[in-house]
Amino acid sequence: MKLLFPFIPLLCATFNDSSAGLPGKLNKPDLTVRVSEFRLDGAAKKIYFKVEISNIGTATCTINSGFSIQTYLSNDATIGQDIPAGGRNIPYNFELEPGKVKVLDQEFFLAYQTLGQLEANPYCVIEIYKPGLMLESNYENNKSIYKHGFPRKKGEGLSKDPGDVPIKTAIKYIDLKLEISNVASEIITEPETGKQYKEYTYTATVKNIGNIDAVIDLQKPVSLRYWNVASCTDTSGMSSIQKPTDQHVSYLLKPQQSFVLTQRKVKQKPDATTPLLVELVYDNPEKNKWNNFACLQN
Repeated sequence: MKLLFPFIPLLCATFNDSSAGLPGKLNKPDLTVRVSEFRLDGAAKKIYFKVEISNIGTATCTINSGFSIQTYLSNDATIGQDIPAGGRNIPYNFELEPGKVKVLDQEFFLAYQTLGQLEANPYCVIEIYKPGLMLESNYENNKSIYKHGFPRKKGEGLSKDPGDVPIKTAIKYIDLKLEISNVASEIITEPETGKQYKEYTYTATVKNIGNIDAVIDLQKPVSLRYWNVASCTDTSGMSSIQKPTDQHVSYLLKPQQSFVLTQRKVKQKPDATTPLLVELVYDNPEKNKWNNFACLQN
């Protein structure tokens, strides 16, 4: 019954030497969404509601019309693989600082086809969504789930607010983890030019530590990308040195299963003393993208 919308995280982040716990000492926002005051418009076939956005992260986020409130219908009380039910862009700009809450002064809506569809899917999922780079600290709480309470049974009062509190926070998710091993390096001299470079050879293991299948195919491939970094714990100056390569397609990675990529190779200057960060690039929503990085020590 359910489909996953593509999710791309938010473009809001700052570096700060006083923060801790994340690669590169990175401050990032963490947005959550709550809704209330559900009302049914049978003529328009929409359920309207009010939206409250909170920033529980450590960096200010600029909310603008690039952000939207997306809605889904669900036949159970679990977030994940739900039926898209429309959305609306946030129609104005504001700064949301860490620890602050903003109640939007316009209504948003969920669209449905028939009352029978609402009866078959008594829950609705609300998401704060924005395309952009992966910079929000936590994506689990970008969605919340509610029992919308429609259609009402005969005799139920309209004063009842079924959406005051989320009823359950269980989430289905994919989470790929990259590990590297069997690292070896040697200085290579090109016979034609005499140019030298350091070549690393290693084994990459990709494991799905999530709780649903990870589909890897032509639409959602995986590849490896490399970054120059100052150290394995300080990525503030990271810069890409190689685009994704070695794509692997047509694979179903079940929870707790893994596959191994042997004889991976990457080059660096022969006198380089800093490590390389290896990134597993996967074009699909994940619980924690930081698990997609592993450090290749010099």
